Amino acid sequence: MPLAKKWNQLKKSDTIKYVLKIQCPFMRRGNLSENIIKVIEKATEILDCFYDKEELGITEISNLIGYNKSTVHDTIYTLTQLGLGHKNEETRRYSLRIKLFEYGSRYSQRNSLRKDVKSIGRTLSDKYQATCHLATFDKRVSMTINGLGY
Repeated sequence: MPLAKKWNQLKKSDTIKYVLKIQCPFMRRGNLSENIIKVIEKATEILDCFYDKEELGITEISNLIGYNKSTVHDTIYTLTQLGLGHKNEETRRYSLRIKLFEYGSRYSQRNSLRKDVKSIGRTLSDKYQATCHLATFDKRVSMTINGLGY
């Protein structure tokens, strides 16, 4: 069902709950399809914890998402072994690795939207002699996809 149709069917009392489920990654659990692989869902929730923090400990992550510490440890240990995370042995806290940035960069390079609007951006940039930015808003941040201009 399209998002707009779902939104229109909500009662006013349900509106805030619905917005929170969309906007807050920590409130997603239990609302996803039964076909979702739970381990990947957990890993994604752990990665979401690093959105505003550079380093986190197991207890902090556990408190943020409500999973027990052993589940958090096993999941973040696996992410670390796959090169997505790093453990600071001195502080025993975890951070994300550059590999995630590389995935995002590759997506950005192959994004068809970027290619589709490049000529429009170039035309606007030339006409107004200014820089033209194509940006997208995802969750809490605006990300520039392409910048063209002077």
